[in-house]
Amino acid sequence: GDCHMASARLYPASCSGYSLSSNTLAKRARSRGGSRTVTVTSAPDAHGTATITLIVSDGSTTTETHFDVEVVPVVDAPTVATIPSQTLYEDAEPARLALNLADVDTGAANLVVTARAANPGLIPASGLTPIRAPSP
Repeated sequence: GDCHMASARLYPASCSGYSLSSNTLAKRARSRGGSRTVTVTSAPDAHGTATITLIVSDGSTTTETHFDVEVVPVVDAPTVATIPSQTLYEDAEPARLALNLADVDTGAANLVVTARAANPGLIPASGLTPIRAPSP
């Protein structure tokens, strides 16, 4: 896939040998006379190795250089969607609330859910029973 560079004198660069999809590395060239910087930022939740080719031109000739960037995976925290406030009636049947869980590193079915109430005198631990997701 191609990685795109933005600069009047820095032409599009190519990226190869990586498991990231096309256009996943964002780069910017900043000019300060003969000294420049290139910022490389990986796509969210993407990892692997990319070979970056920088092509520099003076308008009539070009030169290029290559370097590798390794993006190392990190463990992301799971997410749970907000549950709005609930109203329960005293002595009524238990309320079953849907949980929307996600984790880019672990399947939602493998997440462990626990619960606790800020007022255990009102909702004791025995009144909170997270149910494990069924196996696929």
